Amino acid sequence: GRSSDLVRIFDVPIDEDEALIHIWRTAVLRRHLTQGQMTAIAIELNSLLKENKLTHDEMAQRFKVSNRNLCRASIVRKKEPELLNDVRDGKLSLGDAEILAKTEEPEVRARAIKHIKKDPKLKAFRAVLQAKQEINSWIKSIFCTG
Repeated sequence: GRSSDLVRIFDVPIDEDEALIHIWRTAVLRRHLTQGQMTAIAIELNSLLKENKLTHDEMAQRFKVSNRNLCRASIVRKKEPELLNDVRDGKLSLGDAEILAKTEEPEVRARAIKHIKKDPKLKAFRAVLQAKQEINSWIKSIFCTG
C-alpha cells in the first residue's frame, strides 16, 4: 500500500514506574473525580512506585492537582490512612479527612470517624464537636454525680 496505510511504531524504552504512572494518569483523567479523589489516587500511586518516587510538584503537574491538596492528603495518609481510602472512594471530602486526621485526641478522633461512617452527610467539624460533647458528658457523669 499507500503511505497512509502505514503505521509507524517506535520502540521507546520505558521503565515499570513510568508505565504505571501513564496508565493511572490516563484512567484518572478520563473519569469525573473530585480534586480530593484525584489527589488521594496520586498519593496512592506514588506509594506503589518501586523507584523514582514523584515529588509533590511532579504529582501536581502530572495529575492536575494542587500542592496544597497533596500536602493535606499526605497528612491524612500519615495519621489516618484509612480515611484516604474514603476520600478516594468519594465517601469523604479531603477537607473533612484532614480535620479528622488533625484531631489530636485519639478518642475524639475515633468517635468522630464513627459518627461520619454512620452519617456520611455529617461534616467533620460537627462530628468532632459531637464526639467532644459525648466524652465531656461521660466524664461529668462519672465525676460529678450527686
